[in-house]
Amino acid sequence: GLFVLDGKGVLPLEFVNQGNYRLISPDSSPFNPIATMEADTVADTLVDVFNDADDDKFWADSARYMLRMAAIVIKASNQAFTLNEIQRFCTGTNTDRMAILDAIEYKINDDAQLYTAVMYWMQDFINMPEKTSGSIVNMIRTWLGNITAHQELGVWVDTSDTGNIEDVFKGEKMGLALPESRYGVGGVAISALCMRRLYDAAKKRGDEWRTVEGQKPVLLAADEVQNLLGKHDLENVPIARSLGLSLLFATQNIDGLYPRLKKEGAFHMLGNFASLIALPVKTEDSNKYISERVGKVWKAYTDSYKGLPDAASDMGIYLNS
Repeated sequence: GLFVLDGKGVLPLEFVNQGNYRLISPDSSPFNPIATMEADTVADTLVDVFNDADDDKFWADSARYMLRMAAIVIKASNQAFTLNEIQRFCTGTNTDRMAILDAIEYKINDDAQLYTAVMYWMQDFINMPEKTSGSIVNMIRTWLGNITAHQELGVWVDTSDTGNIEDVFKGEKMGLALPESRYGVGGVAISALCMRRLYDAAKKRGDEWRTVEGQKPVLLAADEVQNLLGKHDLENVPIARSLGLSLLFATQNIDGLYPRLKKEGAFHMLGNFASLIALPVKTEDSNKYISERVGKVWKAYTDSYKGLPDAASDMGIYLNS
């Protein structure tokens, strides 16, 4: 199976003429990027993408928690589990929220996570200082608005259609085309959600996937991956890699991974890759990492020919320096 992503450009479009390849984009059928995801995963991925590393940690953590509590409620309700519904729940009126909460209250005694979520909205949120709750809600409105308020993305993802991207584990080939120049950070967020969704699908099929009929190894290829990665990828990549999800990641320079993963996390991520293809790089950290990882390379060349200095060797040394 194959799934192609691009954190900035149009790499997925380059395969449209290949046989049995399906392109997913706002120009195709409706697509719900979070359809099969857990509430915790949705919240964590969105914060990884939208949160500025320099923002106050309190507000980011508060927004993460509110997103999680909203996603848990929506998943348990009769509402479609979509980004649009999560945003509507967070930014709507208390009356609208109570109507949804009242309808699922009978379920809370059998579900500890749902109980926590319902109590958050019925007690913690209502008793929160208005300025604090308003700031958190506005942060979520701004983040999700990059998707739900976008002229193309908002309508495209407002559907219960799963999109079945998990079919790549049955050998299908797909690409998600959301170039940043057209869809902005909202497109990046959807790509990151889909990448996380594939990690989860790999984990769900488990260690014995090779013995299950129809299950295939998958190549996840992502260009400009620095825009898609977050700290949770550091935990997920080693696990997914052991469950038949091979990774082909491309980035301009190693330094580009620092904003989301920090320097230590970037090197940890790179350590998951057995093979490295390095085109000419332009930063000191990239050169240093590649040099240390490659080590010494011995090269044979002609120093002289019949006792005379060989000019070709000088040219070769220059050309290959």
